Amino acid sequence: NAGEAALAGSVLSADLDGDGALDQGEPSVGSSADGSYQLVLPTLAASTYTIRQVERAGWSVTTPAGGGVSFTVTSGGRYTANFANRSTVGTVSGVVFQDGNADGTQDSGEIPLASWRVFADLDEDGVHDSDEPFAITSAAGIYALPVTTGITARTVPVRSVVQDGWQATLPAGGVQPVTVAGGQVVANKNFGYSSTRPFVTGTLWNDTDASGLRGAGEVPLSSCTV
Repeated sequence: NAGEAALAGSVLSADLDGDGALDQGEPSVGSSADGSYQLVLPTLAASTYTIRQVERAGWSVTTPAGGGVSFTVTSGGRYTANFANRSTVGTVSGVVFQDGNADGTQDSGEIPLASWRVFADLDEDGVHDSDEPFAITSAAGIYALPVTTGITARTVPVRSVVQDGWQATLPAGGVQPVTVAGGQVVANKNFGYSSTRPFVTGTLWNDTDASGLRGAGEVPLSSCTV
């Protein structure tokens, strides 16, 4: 269909023994940049061959049904076997930011949080396990998390690992349930965090009359260390 791109780098083979796998000695070839391939078969008279695409990580064959096309071929014959694939990996993206006023929104001046880990909590235990996909936020706080979905859409809980001294303000409960399909990008799944460390704010000014009170015309002081 229009807009569906060619798939380069896939391996096509003649499954001579019918076991569904590429074995040593079976002819094979890779698809080119435009998705085309030319597989040369052994010159045996009136032989039947099944052409298959070798399983490829992140993709699933949608056509032909069963994954193979069979031909009874003769010497010098020309045959066509096309293969359609669908991506089985989707992407969830967003920003992790410091929510200074803890309102659940990234306001002007609220800075991104770099080097934070965002992960798909596949077993929903709230902990990043070694077999769960993850992404690390960039200097701009941006992450892009790959999620294996299969052919149909899948809903996964996406979390960020909370660092010491921070608490989640966005989303409520700290988890984003995201439905994503293969080849799809689901954006704007953001995470906000506010600091749990105590802090003091105030103002320094030039107390010209030494009254201890800030009077009209007494200007603020910058570049002082508190």
